[in-house]
Amino acid sequence: MKRTWMGFVLALLLCAALSPAASAETQKLNIKVSAADGVLKAGETFAVVVSLYNYSSKAIQDIGGIQLDIPIDTEYLEYVSGSDEVLLKTESGDSVSKAYHSAVNQYSFMYESRNEKEKALPRKNTDVFSLKLKLKKDIPEGKTFDITCKAVITGMGSPSEPIPADVFFAQITSSELVSLRNDEALIDSSAKEKDNGSSRLLLTVLLVLAAVFFIGLVVISLYRKNQRKKRRKMRW
Repeated sequence: MKRTWMGFVLALLLCAALSPAASAETQKLNIKVSAADGVLKAGETFAVVVSLYNYSSKAIQDIGGIQLDIPIDTEYLEYVSGSDEVLLKTESGDSVSKAYHSAVNQYSFMYESRNEKEKALPRKNTDVFSLKLKLKKDIPEGKTFDITCKAVITGMGSPSEPIPADVFFAQITSSELVSLRNDEALIDSSAKEKDNGSSRLLLTVLLVLAAVFFIGLVVISLYRKNQRKKRRKMRW
């Protein structure tokens, strides 16, 4: 009898351990920061999108509050004013706010469920917001840096409990600006040399034609003079 009860208890403990509710990994919300892929040129503007990657999973708790902060490295990046857009689909009455704080060089987004029916954030949500950043023109060549996000996600109820979340950041690489500028300079220099060479060739051709024309006039003049002399001799 004791063995039966012990086996039953062990089976319950095993089921509890294997259940999604007991697994911390299955409960974590994945937040993804997406940006333009590949290499970007200095001075180029690109979009950043923050998404709730797996909120459609039932293993994730209902979301009642979101706070997302994107630190912006102003040594290399500029926030494009007025470029941000809310993509989150909320219930009527919910609170959504967004702002760029220049004092701390940070873009912040906040959502809070305040609708009368006390509904959580709809599960159909994926993208939260987007904004645009610009690479500064004096950014070093081949510079690689991360665009990440600090996240605080809370559930429904009072007091609301935090929802575990992992943030997957974006990585940006600047193009080899110096090399690009050198290549452009070489192209411009080559083009100028070609233009100068063409001008010199045209001038040479014109000079040759002028010389041939002058020599032709001289030859014709001498020929006519000789013809006159012959005519005079014939008269005599």
